[in-house]
Amino acid sequence: NKNLAVEVRSQQFRNDLWYRLNVMKLEIPPLRNRRTDIVRFAEYFLNKFKKLQQPKKLTADALAVLERYQWPGNVRELQSTIQRAIALSDDDLITTEDLAIEPNISVNLPEKFDADSLHSALVSLAESEKNHIQFILHSVKWNISQAAKILQIGRNTLYAKMKEYGIEHQEEK
Repeated sequence: NKNLAVEVRSQQFRNDLWYRLNVMKLEIPPLRNRRTDIVRFAEYFLNKFKKLQQPKKLTADALAVLERYQWPGNVRELQSTIQRAIALSDDDLITTEDLAIEPNISVNLPEKFDADSLHSALVSLAESEKNHIQFILHSVKWNISQAAKILQIGRNTLYAKMKEYGIEHQEEK
């Protein structure tokens, strides 16, 4: 995630490679500036994940929430939101509760990170990843292959993450 033109000027990136890569320049605005694409992406992700679970549809209220949200994480955040909603939904309809997002949320990051805030942010990310993996494993009844597909990682990577976070199979009651 670096500006390669700046990197070339500061001699941090090879200019001959830059000229090979810089065939066509595409400026893609963030998702929050392309409101009409939100529904299309949501439907795409619903279709993408329906192979792994029963097909689902978004309620009108859920679509409205998706369209109002600012999407600071862009398309990847939308994908994760749809993926989580599919797993949370008890029937074939995804509701606003299944989305688990606040429509007017805004992300305020500090201008500078000190060592403590950076450490807590990293811990939060690790904890978030652990919780997400546990949630997906639980939602697919600990089917490792299916969980790996949903998480878009290999089975060996999933096993490594489970070991790293101390996630062990728990019997469903």
